[in-house]
Amino acid sequence: MNVVLPSTANWMSICYGNGKFVAVDSDNNVAAYSTDGIAWTQITMPIGAAWTSVCYGNDKFVAVSGDSNVAAYSTDGINWTQTTMPVNEKWYSVCYGNGKFVAVVNNSNIAAYSTDGITWTQTTLPTDASWASVCYGMDKFVAVDSGSNVAAYSTDGIAWTQIVPPTEGSWMSVCYGNGKFVAVDVLNGIAIYSTDGITWTQITMPIKAVWASVCYGNGKFVTIAHESNIAAYSTDGINWTQTTLPASKEWYSVCYGDGKFVAVALNSDIAAYSTDGITWLNTITTRELQNAAGEDISEDVKEAIGAATETDVTQALTDAKAYTDAHSANKSNPHGVTAEQIGAAQLNHVPYINDNSDLNTYLKTGTFACGANDSAKTLKNVPTTQAFVLTVGTTTGGDAGGIVDSALYAYIYQKIVDLGANVYYRYIHKNDGNLSFGQWRRLTTTDDISYGTADLTAGSSALETGKLYFVYE
Repeated sequence: MNVVLPSTANWMSICYGNGKFVAVDSDNNVAAYSTDGIAWTQITMPIGAAWTSVCYGNDKFVAVSGDSNVAAYSTDGINWTQTTMPVNEKWYSVCYGNGKFVAVVNNSNIAAYSTDGITWTQTTLPTDASWASVCYGMDKFVAVDSGSNVAAYSTDGIAWTQIVPPTEGSWMSVCYGNGKFVAVDVLNGIAIYSTDGITWTQITMPIKAVWASVCYGNGKFVTIAHESNIAAYSTDGINWTQTTLPASKEWYSVCYGDGKFVAVALNSDIAAYSTDGITWLNTITTRELQNAAGEDISEDVKEAIGAATETDVTQALTDAKAYTDAHSANKSNPHGVTAEQIGAAQLNHVPYINDNSDLNTYLKTGTFACGANDSAKTLKNVPTTQAFVLTVGTTTGGDAGGIVDSALYAYIYQKIVDLGANVYYRYIHKNDGNLSFGQWRRLTTTDDISYGTADLTAGSSALETGKLYFVYE
């Protein structure tokens, strides 16, 4: 069943607690709540931030942001108070368990914990990675990575131990239920499960899709796929059955509460819910109508259409929805909005690459995904026509912050792993004050690459054994 959120936004995360569903947006200072997962009310967050994740525990909702040291908490999901994380980083996922909130950073080894959701303490993960999701179950916190095929666990949310999943994967989401941890992959159409959070087993999903989020509730695991109408469910986390969402959207987060699974999407005002995780039915709900002055004119409209039949009204709503859906799907920028107007420089935290993008503009360290083959074919300066995951990093391990001539590193690199498991690399550096983009090189292994730290020139003999160097004239 489709439900309408208060506004079109990048609804990046949803959770349930204290009788409410709460969803947060990654591009504005808005959030939304619902007592039933159907009727939603918009609220304003205390500050504009890229809100990336929200969870509930210890009588509080807690949200973290992906572009700052800003966090927020609320006891009712409506009134929020700003607080501060230990460092300014891409805080990407937060969860609650065993008396602690735990948050992880994308593209770093930084994590943090809090006993009250207000005061946070920094801690360290075992390695730099694109940590995408963290959950709690079986007396453990478990975190997974979307770029380097690593995971980690902790019994206290402070000291972490690294583990390696059984197969190469871009693990975007992890959850716990029914005695198992389950993590889903955004690239290869696979998943993994574990009965202890330490030893994992690979499984094959019913279809290769960009599995973006997984949750557990009412005896089922449910996962949703990005940029599609695909979902899947499982009673044991091992054997999965494909099902269908009500519309093809950029589905990004799903949770369970109040007898319902509820999913939200990026770049949309549409949510979806299901009472069983299998059947997702279509309907249209109405919102309060306002004039240009912001005044409620719902009753005026009702009086004006008094003679209209229910069929007339339903058809009008259907036509209006079809128009807005078509307009939303139009990626040609019909209104001529500029990058400066929408603050495009702040959108790199969003891991999905828009159609018609130029990979030469992806210079900020992080992990980004192109979720469909059709989207890949629209991109510039890309070596593949298949869906892929892009990792941008530095040769010295420092965060370049998108400044190519930073003294922290010799040059930055871009790594692509596509649906065919093809791996491509290229380097980017400054040449006479201008950006110089190396050619894409295809590698024959998906093994992680170790980089030399010296800024070498052609003909140099000071190479470190076992290191990969991008050498330029």
